Amino acid sequence: MKKKLFQTLNINVKEREAIVIFCNKVEQSLENCYFVDKEGIAFEELKDLQNDYIIITKETMDEKVSLKDQVIRKDVIDAILKTQKTLKDNYGVDVKEVLIQNQSRLDIKTSEKWQIYLTTDFNLDMQITKLNLLLKEEITEEVRKKLQYIDLRFKDRAYYK
Repeated sequence: MKKKLFQTLNINVKEREAIVIFCNKVEQSLENCYFVDKEGIAFEELKDLQNDYIIITKETMDEKVSLKDQVIRKDVIDAILKTQKTLKDNYGVDVKEVLIQNQSRLDIKTSEKWQIYLTTDFNLDMQITKLNLLLKEEITEEVRKKLQYIDLRFKDRAYYK
């Protein structure tokens, strides 16, 4: 907001941008879904799910979500977006869903139906580097068709099946 001469007041408004969708997981269905911004804040309730966004759920979500609540930590949003960018830019693979298992574990489901297990306990860049190395050198497109998961939660190891 800026005040100018002759009693003019300029107000700049920036619309909040939806980055992901957060849903409460009730038994096997998704309920109470919200658009979430880059800070992890729920800002608009959805009537219908939209396929253009990554859908995020939490394994243990007991409390009711209200608009303006931070439903996802910013570092978790950043980790998801960084993983999405790497997969999309380098391999043409999308992130479809993310299950936040606990404070530090993320289970990311890809458009090819395999999953990536990450942790927020240590350096995400190192986990992304391991992911890139595996997908470039060991896990070919043919292998990815049968791939179930890539587990990157351990500092000095990566597992896949």
